Amino acid sequence: MLRNEDGLLKSTIGIILYVIIALFLYDMIAEATYYGSPITGLPSAHLFTPIDYSILFISFFAIFYVFVFYLLVIYTFGYFAYVKPEKFDRYFISILTIYAIAYLTYLIFPVAMIRPLRRRSFRFSF
Repeated sequence: MLRNEDGLLKSTIGIILYVIIALFLYDMIAEATYYGSPITGLPSAHLFTPIDYSILFISFFAIFYVFVFYLLVIYTFGYFAYVKPEKFDRYFISILTIYAIAYLTYLIFPVAMIRPLRRRSFRFSF
């Protein structure tokens, strides 16, 4: 029984660690690289194309975009942590590898997304 409790504790700590890496560290990296790379000194590249003016931004759909992604990640973490704990380690290492590569890329080649001004189309705007 102790082995099962250790796996439960390890899985729960892994999920908490993911939240710290995915949310808080992402914000820190984004703020650190907004004006340029702290490693290479390169200015941040601005991604913007002419088609961005023609695509309407409807803030209501941001709810689905954000919540569907995070619900899928939380579901997958829960599945591998509590239903298939023997595969949790491989899944967790793959997620950490993906985030490490992404954050390192952001630090070396910073990118800032310039969004066009949005029109208030709904009462609840983000």
